[in-house]
Amino acid sequence: MVEPRSPLWEPIILIINQWSRLTPFLEVEGVPLDINLVEQNLIIPVRYLAGSFNYQTVNDFEVGDIAMSLTATARANNVEPVAYLAYCLTHYKDLIRTKSKVPISYHLILPSTRQTLAVNLRQEILGLLGLKTWVRGKTKKSKNKKARREDQSRETLRWPELIQQVEQQVGSRSKLIHVADREIDDYTTLSQLDEAQIRFVFRVNHNRNIQDEPTFNKLFNSLRDAVVICEREIPLSERKKKGQFPTRGKGHPKRKRRMARLGIAAKKIKISRAERVNKKNTPEFLELNFVRAFELDPPWFSWMADSEPRF
Repeated sequence: MVEPRSPLWEPIILIINQWSRLTPFLEVEGVPLDINLVEQNLIIPVRYLAGSFNYQTVNDFEVGDIAMSLTATARANNVEPVAYLAYCLTHYKDLIRTKSKVPISYHLILPSTRQTLAVNLRQEILGLLGLKTWVRGKTKKSKNKKARREDQSRETLRWPELIQQVEQQVGSRSKLIHVADREIDDYTTLSQLDEAQIRFVFRVNHNRNIQDEPTFNKLFNSLRDAVVICEREIPLSERKKKGQFPTRGKGHPKRKRRMARLGIAAKKIKISRAERVNKKNTPEFLELNFVRAFELDPPWFSWMADSEPRF
């Protein structure tokens, strides 16, 4: 028994009154058990309605209507709404010329990001320190190699901007070492970090020319001659498939789970500035500490570079 004035009275009456609408899945095949898709489609106009109470003029309502329409159009075409709105804002001149609020030839443009995560010595993620986003447009690459090298909007230059942003944000409150993959292996980027005395570690991508070594003229050849200063044992997991991303044309051979013995060699080397690098704001050479990590048996190696002193 439920009292008419009790908290359970209202939901029970609702179920009784709507029983025929709540139970069609028992009789009709394929009827979903929830209304999640309906709620997902209703959330945009509901939020818009809640925000519309703050509108003061008719123009405010028109702007809100256009924003909601563009968002709904993007979702209906399986396009990321933020990237779609960013495209409309960056190509507004073309939209005005065509007198249309929807791009005539819109291609899926996903926003690109650069993130900086804070990690302590115990490998615990502390949070996000920096974030830089942008949307790639439909601009064609210049066929002139010199123009591409001097282009200040190229994506490789976004790394030093983000790193310097994080350094200014943290200041002297903590000591930072920036760790990055091989994408940051750009001579202009490295020279900027070295000039700013920013500490870094990254995976080497280019076999650069070197200076002051009579025997070797290439970076990788010089590192192969570096003396092993320590050894480490690490566990290698089992790998069953040949490649995780077959569409990329790259794959890795199968392997069993085992312990691998790594040799770590280190050497301070001067790398030369390549001819294609802009000579105005970059030094002729950079002196960095390079590390070679390789499996002693069978041979396997990886290249790294950093600004940190050796053991």
